[in-house]
Amino acid sequence: MSQTPAASSPSTSTGPLAGVKVLDLSIALTGPYAVALLADQGAEAVCAGGEVRVSARPVQVVDTVGAGDAFMVGLIDALWGQGLLGAGQRASLTGIGLDALTEALEAASGVSALTVTRAGADLPDREALHAAAHQPG
Repeated sequence: MSQTPAASSPSTSTGPLAGVKVLDLSIALTGPYAVALLADQGAEAVCAGGEVRVSARPVQVVDTVGAGDAFMVGLIDALWGQGLLGAGQRASLTGIGLDALTEALEAASGVSALTVTRAGADLPDREALHAAAHQPG
């Protein structure tokens, strides 16, 4: 995981995602935020506070169908769990910090990683996520 503070005057041609081969770019947050899914290279997100990148979790891949959808479900669930989603929470989401964003990306990466270990777009339930999070190693 790495975090980079935002530049004082970001440019569209030299921003934090410049030069990154983005496989799937999804605008997941309100405001000037972007989340880039980088397949087996992890994910990167940009918020007002800077840039965060998390590595993909090493797993035995069975099927990549639904990996991006699983990531986005995990991201939304993590942001909801942090109390950052909903009409009344827009100001909180706008002010998301790098630590909270990193936590959300790591959670999303975990959902996606577990999904690709199974055939089909079979998203894990909370019990499976809990079990995977508490496995040794």
